[in-house]
Order: sequence, then C-alpha cells, then structure tokens
Amino acid sequence: MHRAFIFLALALAATAGSADVYRWTDSSGQTHYSDRPQPGAERITITVTRPASGAPDGSSRSGSNQQPAGETPAPVDRYQTLIITSPAQEQVLWNIEGQLDVAATVQPPLQPGHALRFTLDGRTVTAEPGSTRAQFPEVFRGEHSLQVEVVDDQGRPLVASPTTRFFVRQTALPNPVPAARP
Repeated sequence: MHRAFIFLALALAATAGSADVYRWTDSSGQTHYSDRPQPGAERITITVTRPASGAPDGSSRSGSNQQPAGETPAPVDRYQTLIITSPAQEQVLWNIEGQLDVAATVQPPLQPGHALRFTLDGRTVTAEPGSTRAQFPEVFRGEHSLQVEVVDDQGRPLVASPTTRFFVRQTALPNPVPAARP
C-alpha cells in the first residue's frame, strides 16, 4: 500500500504542472532563485508545460537550431544557456579607451519581445532587440563585475548568467630613472 501511495503522489506531482520557486535579493543587489525557502524569500509558482511534439524533453532531434526562413520561432519555456562570451572570466583588457564591448551567448535564441540586459558594476545597458552585444562607455582601469539577464518585454528578468570578473589596465609611461648622485 505504501508503494502505491508514493507512486500516486509522484504521478499527481508530474501532471500538476506547477512548481514553487523562491526569489530573494541579497545585500549586494543580486537576485537569487531556489526550490527551497530562504529567509525573506518571495514564493513564486511556476507553471510547467509539457512539449507539444518532438522528443519527451522538448528538444528537436534534427540537430539544427535554425528556423526556416520566414517562420516565427516557437515560444520557449526557458532558456537553457546564457553565458558571457566577452570579456572572459578573469580576462585582463588593455587600453580600451573607456569603451567596453560585451557579448553573450543564449540558447535557444532570443524570443520576440525578449532582450539581453547587461549589468556592469551596477550600471545596466539593454542590448538592441535580437542582439547579443552591447557597449558600456566610461569603463576605466580596475576590477569589474559583469552579469547578463534575459528580460521580457516588461523588463522582468527570466534568467541570469553567472557573474564574470575581469580587469582593465592602462599602459603607463615608465618613470624616468633618477640621475646618479655624485
């Protein structure tokens, strides 16, 4: 009887189609998500839908991520990959003259109405619709932190990348060697 109850509970949970997630913001302003309650976290219910067709996991087995020309991509339940590709983790950039180009990779591709929002040391720049690149002005030497989020048309974050730490350096003229004392 105990086994039957466990099986029934698992089957009901699988068909219920929703899950509770907890969202909170830490003292440095970073938003976190978890399936376990945290002090001060807001409970969010997420509705899970089953794929309409294709493989059981919703992926296509054709091996192609390209949409046929003129066809609108199917809605995405979630983004599977979001990583910063430029600058790289722990990269040292030299003489960028205050202009920082940033880039990210997102899979599946951005859906209509979704955009990438980059956050550099607390400043945000939203990429042009459909673009995975942006530029920050006035980025000077020192250590910097960068994160990117996919946001919907209301600016609500859907998924965030890990934070990338990088450094900007500026070439300095060498100090003249002091003259020898007599």
